[in-house]
Amino acid sequence: MSFEDHLLRAFIAEGAARVLAVDVREVARTTRSSHFLGAGAARLAAEGAVATALFSAYLKGEAKVSLQIQLEHPKAAYMGDVSGEGQMRARFTPAHVPLPEDGALRGALMVIQWSGDKEVYRGTSAIDDTSLQGALAHHLRTSSQVDVALRIAVEQDEDGDITRAIGVLVERLPTHDELPSLEPEDFYRTFGAVESLSASALEAALDARELAGSELSVLDQKPVTWHCGCSQERVEGMLLSLGSDELQSMHDEDGGASVTCHFCNTPYAVSAPRLLELIGALRRSPEVGASPVAEA
Repeated sequence: MSFEDHLLRAFIAEGAARVLAVDVREVARTTRSSHFLGAGAARLAAEGAVATALFSAYLKGEAKVSLQIQLEHPKAAYMGDVSGEGQMRARFTPAHVPLPEDGALRGALMVIQWSGDKEVYRGTSAIDDTSLQGALAHHLRTSSQVDVALRIAVEQDEDGDITRAIGVLVERLPTHDELPSLEPEDFYRTFGAVESLSASALEAALDARELAGSELSVLDQKPVTWHCGCSQERVEGMLLSLGSDELQSMHDEDGGASVTCHFCNTPYAVSAPRLLELIGALRRSPEVGASPVAEA
């Protein structure tokens, strides 16, 4: 497997199951550098990035999915989104998090899917003294009612840098009288061991185009890339949504506005003269600030 981030889709067991595999080492590294994460936070963020990227296999066209994780133990939050084209971004707070010795997390995860600007799905699952891998597998089994074997494998060097961030999801396809199929017990007997493979073992298996002793029949492979859609235009659109009175206060009290993107930490400045232009546009046409604007 090359170090170019990507998603691979394949069939296995003569078409009785589907395999989704992602390598997002570079996205994980960018997430760490963008948010100045320590080793523990970088690991959790990388696991979140792997999980987010796996959801891109379900998307088509302009669809987008967001994975949000709110942890109570340890206290932390992750948010990542990915498009059907494999463009993704992620954030994690705080920058330094002590990892539980037993790897057990507590909190909740939420998956939200959009088609264009319309939300089409929202599902929430508890993270109850388990790993992110365990929580996500439970979410998929209960929300989609499918049998899955999931592995999220992250490795770091002694400095905490991400050296591997790989995920594999095997889904049992519905039983069909005229097509190859696996009963649930046969599926887990064959692919259950995937859930404990190391990142290096997963990488080697995928390079060889096989998994759990079965050959992969690759359907396609597409790139996954870090992409943040923030821009000066979007920042000004967000400011317009605040209304003319709030913008006037910013002008009078602060002499301008400063906004930093939550995902890539790019700073944007809006000068006092530009704020006056935005205020004038709102007062001439109040509907200018009424349309929703994507988060910067």
